[in-house]
Amino acid sequence: MNESLKFSVLIPYYNEGEKVIPTIQSLQAQSYANWELVCVNDGSTDNTLDILTSLAISDPRIRIVTKENEGLPAKAINYGIRYLSGDYYFYSSKDDSFDKDFFKTANDVLQLRKYDALVPNLYMHYEDHDWLFFNARKMLGQELTGERAAELCAYNCKVSPNAFYKVSIVKSIGCFTFSYNSDEYTGLVYLKSCENVGFCCSSFYYNQCDPNAYTKKVSLKELTQFETNIRILELFKDSIDEELKLFLRNKNLLFWTSFMMKCVKDKNLLQDRKKRQKLKEIYWKYRNSILEFESNEVKYLILKMFARSYYMFFSLIKIYVLLKKK
Repeated sequence: MNESLKFSVLIPYYNEGEKVIPTIQSLQAQSYANWELVCVNDGSTDNTLDILTSLAISDPRIRIVTKENEGLPAKAINYGIRYLSGDYYFYSSKDDSFDKDFFKTANDVLQLRKYDALVPNLYMHYEDHDWLFFNARKMLGQELTGERAAELCAYNCKVSPNAFYKVSIVKSIGCFTFSYNSDEYTGLVYLKSCENVGFCCSSFYYNQCDPNAYTKKVSLKELTQFETNIRILELFKDSIDEELKLFLRNKNLLFWTSFMMKCVKDKNLLQDRKKRQKLKEIYWKYRNSILEFESNEVKYLILKMFARSYYMFFSLIKIYVLLKKK
């Protein structure tokens, strides 16, 4: 008889109130019953803990742990990892969802081959449609080394980092907490630590509908992406894939350009003197990394030339945005 694998899902919560319910209902609707949910109450001051407690009373698969809020979701994740008791781990945000056979499909594949990581389909969920961001169906039957899977993931997410990972691997690494978006780096380290990576037809839906979501707002917290990009480049310094390393070296100029375009459109941010000063300080901290960009294309040569000066670059982006409006 096939072994019934146990799947662990971990979700950090901070002042979510009743918004915690849909994702948990998505788990409870699963056709496969052997799973646990570790809820990390990250110092919530509203009724989040009460709602989670009510749900846990009626479903013993839901476990709640509480910690003081430290400002970084990654710290809540790191705290919760120690409580995982399953065979495989999958991370979810508070408002994501799963297809009803999410665990069953994964279990069927893992009965045949105990991969260190198993990558499902990843959809971006919007109010009026779902967009297939990573199509695992195209990779069915393939097996990658963890090193190669990580390289493809780092290269514009040609492999998704949202995967079932052996709990033993996750517990040995933890979750990196050096920046607001260090989870991107953590996923790559998980993949690199795997001997083998497989794929399955389970589908995970990453919610993009929250108007208050970090991904929807212009925030200086986004600039921690500089540090993440630098660490990712260091992670692959010994890779023989020179195209990948060039891609990673070029990321910070492209990121800086994209972020500055959003800043130019955000009057509130630009009218805030302290934020403007902070923006300039961050530029000087990561200026050398921004100027590592390598390309012979004229448009990128111009970008790099202007990027040598904070004010020149800002003026260039401002002119570009104004011209696009006309």
